[in-house]
Amino acid sequence: PQGGALPLVTVVVYSDYACPPCARTSKVLEHLLEDYGDDLRVVFRSLTVPGFADGERAAEAALAAGAQGQFWAMHRRLFSEARFDRVTLKAHAKALGLDVPRFLDDLELGAFSGLRAQHRRQAIGLGIYFGPVALVNGRPVVGYRDETAWHDLLDEEILTARTRMQAGTPRADLYTALQADAGTGP
Repeated sequence: PQGGALPLVTVVVYSDYACPPCARTSKVLEHLLEDYGDDLRVVFRSLTVPGFADGERAAEAALAAGAQGQFWAMHRRLFSEARFDRVTLKAHAKALGLDVPRFLDDLELGAFSGLRAQHRRQAIGLGIYFGPVALVNGRPVVGYRDETAWHDLLDEEILTARTRMQAGTPRADLYTALQADAGTGP
């Protein structure tokens, strides 16, 4: 996750590095993290298309970088350059100061293919088959939205969260309380 440890709003975004609208959504979410600070948390889940090796490789590269503490830095690089061949991924790993042999071994051995597939299964269980789809405190947002639309949505969610806190929900329990109202199926 990126953002606040005890946020008022949590955005879980299902996304694919090979998807241009997903890249635009990622950029908007970066801006929102700057705007909302600790009141916002963003959680990324890979949503790859089965058999589309480029997107799968990119997702596993982000997760492999994450194993070395550089998920978000790799995430930004992957969305900024839509090339996912071994040479490009190796260059990203070097630029981030990763242990490159370990990174390449993780990719070649499929060390994160299970986690990537788990993310996809979670998405399908929620009825999500393509990205970007974001769950904003459990509320689905399908497709790309511009920054203004996101501000409107987040401001509304923050108001709801503050109302819950005024009614007695501790900030530390806010996400769990909000998830009680969220859908769990398609």
